[in-house]
Amino acid sequence: MIDEPAKAAWEKRADELKPVLLVSTDAKPAQREQVKWSWFAKDFRAISAA
Repeated sequence: MIDEPAKAAWEKRADELKPVLLVSTDAKPAQREQVKWSWFAKDFRAISAA
């Protein structure tokens, strides 16, 4: 059983931290690429669903 409010809170917090990761000086290029790709995929799914 999934705790939906907890899942939503975790996803919200993760989304808040992604921009911080992109500007951090110690983030590896692969980490930055993963964040950018996740944003692209999220936007693509939203556009495709519309």
